[in-house]
Amino acid sequence: MLGGGGLLIVLMAFWSEVWPYVVGSVVLGGIGAIGWWLLRTDRRVCARDRRWRQDEAVKAGRRTLAEVDAMVCTEFEELVADLCGSL
Repeated sequence: MLGGGGLLIVLMAFWSEVWPYVVGSVVLGGIGAIGWWLLRTDRRVCARDRRWRQDEAVKAGRRTLAEVDAMVCTEFEELVADLCGSL
């Protein structure tokens, strides 16, 4: 079993044969890290957008309920008739 220093010596001795593999590993590792970062960022953005859309739907529902509460009887009946007609 070689220690860190022994591994470094072997690596330096065979550098001309090993360097393409080392560079390839570093490049693939970098691509993997960038892909992972992009995936996490996309999930974070989508979750934030989903939360915003849910909040907006709740706010719109509350605004609509307030508008319905303010209606007089005939306006409410017309609203219900329009809703039933659209089904």
